Amino acid sequence: MGYSYCRFDCGIPDCEMGSIDLYDGVWVWPQGLVHYVEFHSVCLPYEFIQTMRSHSWRVPANLKLPLPDGQPPLRKVGYWRSEYEPHLPDPRDFAQPGCYGTELPRVLDYLKAGGNYTCDLLLPPLEARLAAKQRSWPQRLMAKLRKT
Repeated sequence: MGYSYCRFDCGIPDCEMGSIDLYDGVWVWPQGLVHYVEFHSVCLPYEFIQTMRSHSWRVPANLKLPLPDGQPPLRKVGYWRSEYEPHLPDPRDFAQPGCYGTELPRVLDYLKAGGNYTCDLLLPPLEARLAAKQRSWPQRLMAKLRKT
């Protein structure tokens, strides 16, 4: 992992583009997507905006990963072409000044408030492994004591 960079090459420091993915239970997007929307007028898919509206412009609380079996996978938005992923779209193709009208502040707030997909996806398996190690260390200690 690491910091992203602006595909418009506008000069924003890479660290301000973010290094994690965010999610709302339906969609997952890179942390820097808010920059593309705010400064480059990148228009998001209509379905994503409809999800924001259906959530009353608030990312749901208590998001959980991994998703339960049978739940559809998260839909990705805002992942752009790079030297590592040349098959992805170019953000310049989605620039449409004024496409949000008066809803722009709500869209920006929603994008900033997403749950931390990167941590939520990685932490549960790590916590489970840590818990297993914590449960087993007394057994390992007892086994060593028995050998001596």
